[in-house]
Amino acid sequence: AQSGRRSAVVLLTDGEPTGCTFNTVQSVAGVADTAFKGSPSVRTYVVALGGISELDQVAQAGGTNTARLISVGNAQNALVGALQQIRSAEGCQ
Repeated sequence: AQSGRRSAVVLLTDGEPTGCTFNTVQSVAGVADTAFKGSPSVRTYVVALGGISELDQVAQAGGTNTARLISVGNAQNALVGALQQIRSAEGCQ
């Protein structure tokens, strides 16, 4: 935490959480909620490859409302665009 600076996390995923104990959309949303409500507050942006609407829950819990869904066909350009949108939302120059 630095005075006068905002903090954010970008969660980049290729799908729903799998493979680990307690690795569910709800558990990830809980972590995002804790970070957002913490001091300092840390927002969570979600960028997902493909259409996983449940990931909106993580973005909402993290204070950023909706996940940014990018298509597989043009993933590189879409990812760059999503990161630029996040950068703009955070007020970075």
